[in-house]
Amino acid sequence: MSLTPVDYRKTALTHRRGLSTDRPDPTTVLPGTLYFSEDLQIVERSDGIAWEIYSITPETIPFVFYYRANTTSIAYNDPGAGKIKWNNANQLLATSLYVDVLTNNGFDAVMFYKMVGPQDRIIIQDGDVSQRYQVWDLTGPVVELVDWFEVPVTLVSYGSTGLMVNNQEIAVIIKTGGNASGGGGVGPPGPTGPTGPTGPAGTNGQSWVPTFTIPVLSEFSWVNQGASTAVELGNRIILSAPAVSGDNWRLLVKSLPAAPWTVTVCLIQDILPSNYQTVGIVLRESGTGKFVSLAGGYNNNFQNIVINFNSPTSYNSFAYQVNSFFVYPQWFRISRAGTALTYYTSLDGYNWRLVLTNTITTFFTTAPDQAGFCVNVNNGAITASMSLLSWSIT
Repeated sequence: MSLTPVDYRKTALTHRRGLSTDRPDPTTVLPGTLYFSEDLQIVERSDGIAWEIYSITPETIPFVFYYRANTTSIAYNDPGAGKIKWNNANQLLATSLYVDVLTNNGFDAVMFYKMVGPQDRIIIQDGDVSQRYQVWDLTGPVVELVDWFEVPVTLVSYGSTGLMVNNQEIAVIIKTGGNASGGGGVGPPGPTGPTGPTGPAGTNGQSWVPTFTIPVLSEFSWVNQGASTAVELGNRIILSAPAVSGDNWRLLVKSLPAAPWTVTVCLIQDILPSNYQTVGIVLRESGTGKFVSLAGGYNNNFQNIVINFNSPTSYNSFAYQVNSFFVYPQWFRISRAGTALTYYTSLDGYNWRLVLTNTITTFFTTAPDQAGFCVNVNNGAITASMSLLSWSIT
C-alpha cells in the first residue's frame, strides 16, 4: 500500500465497525490507530500526539488473513468465529464464500472486505500444503451481514485437488486493483528490421509428452458409494469420500474387455499421513465382490501397495508394499496377458517400474471382470479424495 500526505479536510470517518463524524483526541488512542473515510480514499493515522492525513494511491493492494475452513455446512449463515465456508458441498463449484469478520487470530477485517468488489481476486491456500489452493474472482459486491460477509465468486483455478479439510488453517489473500481502462488506439506499424544471419543447424533430439485420455464419469458405476461424491470438473473426475472409521472402500468401476488388456491411469492423491488411507485403481471380480487395488497409501509411512480385499469392508492381505515418496500426479498400470497379471507404477507415464506379477487366480476365484478407481478413508475425523486425470483401457 502506498500512502501520500494530503491537507486535512473534515469528513465522515469509518473506524473498523462504526462511523464517526469527529475524530477523538489523538492522545486518547493508541499510536498507529487508523481511521478510513467512507470512500476509502482518505486514511488518518494517530502518532499519539496528532493526526496525520493520508490518501491511498490507486494500485493493486494485496492483504493476507488467516482463517480456518468450515466444511461441515453450506447453510446461508455465519461460518463461525475465524472461519470461512463455501455454499456448495463441492467447494470448487461454490458461487459464494461465507467469511467471518474476525480472522483466526481475532483481527477484525471488516474494512478490507468493504474495499473489494468485481475485478478483485481472492486466493485461498492450505496452511500446510502450499500446492493446495483455490483462486477466485469476485462476481459482485461483498454483502455485509451481522458479523459475517457473503462474497460472490467464480472459480478461476486450483492446485492439487483444491479441496480444503475441515478446521484446516488457511491463508486468504485479497488482491485489489483499479478497473482496467479501455486502452488507447493501435499505433502505426514500425519499419521492418534487417534479416539476421542464419544460425547453426541443431541436432535431432528426443521429446515425449504423456498422452492423457479424459475420463467420462457416466461410464462408471458405484460400488459402496455411501456419502461419497464424484463430479466431472474440467478434464478430470474428483472422487471425494467423507470421514468414516474402519475400512470402507468407495469404488467406481466399469467392465473389462476380453483379455489381453492394459489399464493405465493418471491421478492425484489427496490423503493425509493417517494409517490405511488409500487412493488408487482397482480390479474387481463382480461375482464374488473380491477386489485388488494398486494404490498409494499411508501405513506408518507413505507407500505404494497392492492390497487384496474380500469386500469394501473386509481386508484380506497385502500382496506388495514399499515405502515411497508421493509425487503429483502419479501413474498406475495393470496388464493381463493370458492368466498373468502385471502391476506397474510410474512418475511420468513413460518409464514404468514393475512392482508385482501374479495370476488371475492368485486371489480371485476365477478372474477380474471390472476395473475402476477408489478411495479408502479409514479415519473418523478426516476426509480423503483424488483427481482422476487420465483413464484408458487398451
